[in-house]
Amino acid sequence: DIDQLQQELTSIFSWQEPSQEKNGVSIEQALTEPLTAILQTLDSASAEELVASLLKQQLLIEKSGMLPAEQDIFAKKLMPIKQAIEQKYQQTIAAMDKENDLTKWQHLWQKVSDFRQTGKKVLERYRRQSGASGFDFQRAMDYQEIVAEEKALLERVDQLLAEIEEKIEDIVGDE
Repeated sequence: DIDQLQQELTSIFSWQEPSQEKNGVSIEQALTEPLTAILQTLDSASAEELVASLLKQQLLIEKSGMLPAEQDIFAKKLMPIKQAIEQKYQQTIAAMDKENDLTKWQHLWQKVSDFRQTGKKVLERYRRQSGASGFDFQRAMDYQEIVAEEKALLERVDQLLAEIEEKIEDIVGDE
C-alpha cells in the first residue's frame, strides 16, 4: 500500500519546478483536492481513517517539491484533521468508560500514543524551521502560531493518554 502511494506521488510530483504542472495538475491542486475531500469526511470517518488520511496528506506535502517553509505553511491546513482525530479519541474514551477489557484500553493507548509521536515530530520540525534565520516578520509570526497550535494539541493528547493510563491502572488494580 505504501509502495503504491509512493509510485502515485512520484507520478504526480515528477516535474522539477514547483510552478510547473503535470497532466494539468499544479502542486496546489494536487495537495488541495485530497485535503478538501478529507475535510468533508471529518464527522463520518473514524479516528483510524483520519490518521491514515493525515499521514497520506503529510507524505503528499513532503514529496511535493516545495521548499520546507512552504510545506510547513501548507501543512498548517491539516490542523482541523488533527483536531478531529483528537476529538474522536475523546469520544472513544467516553464511550469505553465502563469497559473493563484491558486489551482494548491498551490498544487505544497505543493508537493515541502513535498519534502523539507523529505530532511531536511535526512540532520539532516547526521549531527547527522557526529558528531558521531569514524569515520576515509575517512568516515568523505564522510559525509562532503553528507551533502554539501544535503544542496545544499535544497537551490535549497528553491528557487523553493520562486518562487512558488511569483507566488501565484501575483495571489492573481490580484484578
